[in-house]
Parts: sequence; structure tokens; C-alpha cells
Amino acid sequence: VWHCLADRALRRAAIMLGALVATCLVIDVPFLAVAGSRMFRSIVTAQLQRSANDVSVHTRVDKMSGLSQLVGDRFNDDSITSRPGVQLLVIVFGCLVVLCCVLAARTPIGRAMVVMLGLELVVFFATSTWFYTYCDYLAVPLALVVAAAASRARLPAFAQVTFAALTTVVTFANGGLHMVAPLTGSKPLADGVANIRCVVSDTPMTLIQLNALDRSFTGDCENWVDLTGVWHGAGPNPEDRTQPGQVNETWSTDLCRYLTSGDAVIISAGSWSVIGHDCAARIRHSPVIVRVGKEVVYRISGP
Repeated sequence: VWHCLADRALRRAAIMLGALVATCLVIDVPFLAVAGSRMFRSIVTAQLQRSANDVSVHTRVDKMSGLSQLVGDRFNDDSITSRPGVQLLVIVFGCLVVLCCVLAARTPIGRAMVVMLGLELVVFFATSTWFYTYCDYLAVPLALVVAAAASRARLPAFAQVTFAALTTVVTFANGGLHMVAPLTGSKPLADGVANIRCVVSDTPMTLIQLNALDRSFTGDCENWVDLTGVWHGAGPNPEDRTQPGQVNETWSTDLCRYLTSGDAVIISAGSWSVIGHDCAARIRHSPVIVRVGKEVVYRISGP
């Protein structure tokens, strides 16, 4: 797009498009050949059938700006309403974005980037299923809009250096925050499972923090990388697909079988409520391998 609009370099744009298509084929075709219809269900059908999570517009704007993440909890969705100072910062941020769009629109390529940013914002606010990681999609068009605006602003050298320094500080401060809630006592927990072959969890992020991902995803260790994908029917058994507020016995049975398929299991605090009372009771009555605060690794003796 950049080459076509800015330089009218159609040949270079065609080469880049061809390279993009070739890369997608090299990466995706092997997975498609092995997984077949399961891959299609995972990346198309299951995504289109995701249920709404009704995240408010205020929260979406707050997470898009990233400002509350610098002063509050990334996982607190009410941060914008509970922190007046953050709300003011978000308003200032929004005004700066509008100013950048106005300046960027004075150039042909800038107008294209403003349109691209506008289209992504429409999708950003219109989608019923929303996660804060979606904000990453705004980074590229927003950065290009800011760059186009800077080319028209004609700021003095001191102002340019100051702006660059502030941007760098905010980027490093915001980027240093955890995208996943850190596991309490991950070091002693990792030491406790160091000699255990198959460790099962409701999320691979936990296995990563326990340094148990590689060995738990090899050999005959069963793994469901994304439980929500299975929830939406993209797993081994399409009958596992559930609806909000509905109990699916197939899902409960398969999930419990999976969680108890390894040598040990650790469940995230927020996942106990979705695995079923009987399964939760069975796991909690299993021998404890290591406990650190609320985090517990249980030994699984078998089905």
C-alpha cells in the first residue's frame, strides 16, 4: 500500500505482495495438510462463533491508550472509571491523536494512513468479542499517522528530541508490563516439578513460567494449547462446543479427562469455576507436590 500510494512503485508492491503470499503458504500449508478441517474450525468457524464479552467503550479506549497500564493494574477493566487522573490522561491522549490525524491528512500518504486507522477503530469499537491484546492492531497505522504528522509539524529540534525521548520512555515503561499475570512463587513451583514429565494446566502460560512447556508438549503428553478454542468447537471433539450459560456434559468430561491425563496438574485461580464441581473435587483431593500461596501443583495418579 505504501509503495503504491507514495512512490507509485507497482513493481515493488507486486514483489512484496508475492513474498507475503509465499510466506503465508510456507507457514500455513503444512499445518493445513496435517490438521485439515480442525485448522479451519480453529481459525475460521470457532472465531466467527465466539460469544460477546460486552467490554465497555470506556474500557476499550482506556486499554487502547495504554495509560492506565502505567499507573494501575492491566487486568482491572474498571481502571478508567475509578481513576479520574487516568481519565483525564486518556482525554488528552485522544486529543493528541486527533491533532496527529489532522496534520497527517495534509499529505497523500498521511490521508491513506488516517483512513486505515479510522477503519481499524471502527472494527475495534464494533466487534462484540474484545480482548485488550486487540490494541496491538492499532500500533502500525497509529505509528504511521504520527510519523506523517511529524513530517508536517515542522517542530524545532529541541521539541523533536523531547517528543522522541518521552515516546521512548512511555514505550519501554508500558512494554515492560506483563501481558500475563505472573505466577506467584514460580521459582519454587518450577523446582517442585523439575523432574515431572507431563505437567498439565489450563493455560500454556503457566507451563512456560514453570519451565515445563517443552517436556509437557512432547512424547505421549496430551496437550490442548488453547482451552477456549476447544470450548468453541475447534478441538479434537467438535461436540465440545458450548454456549454461554449452558452445561455441556461432553465438554466437562473431555476437559476433566485432559486435566487428569498427565503426571501433575496446576489450575489457574480463575479456572476452577469452569472445570466442574466433581472434577475440581477430584483434583483437590489428589496429593500435593508443591504449594506456594494459592498456587498448588497436584500429583495425578491416573484416570
